[in-house]
Amino acid sequence: MEVKNFLLVSEKFLPAFEKLLRKEIPAKTCLQLSAAYDEIVSQITVVQRTRKAIAEKYAAKNEDGTVKIDELGNVVFPDDETKTKALKEIDEILNESLELALNKVVLNPEDKMTTEEYIMLRDIVEIPEG
Repeated sequence: MEVKNFLLVSEKFLPAFEKLLRKEIPAKTCLQLSAAYDEIVSQITVVQRTRKAIAEKYAAKNEDGTVKIDELGNVVFPDDETKTKALKEIDEILNESLELALNKVVLNPEDKMTTEEYIMLRDIVEIPEG
């Protein structure tokens, strides 16, 4: 199963996945979810580190060589062309996928899940009609 990096680094994904880990499900599925969780956390770290490296590579620098940040905490770029290059590279990273050795998790139709959680996990879970 493939999951795009942009979904993994969304602030809502990991909490929704962690809620899924707390559900009572068959042991084999628990094992798959546990392994997938480790891969996901690792991938999130790699993606975040890569995004930071790309931003630092293209960012405007202060006199001391540190990355220039605006009053809102955003990285400042020397010009629009440089910013576009950085955002294109970041976008390429975010659109790559992580392949998880995970079958869709079939949930009980009575399991509670918010719409937001379902949106985050729709590629991972299956809720049979019932």
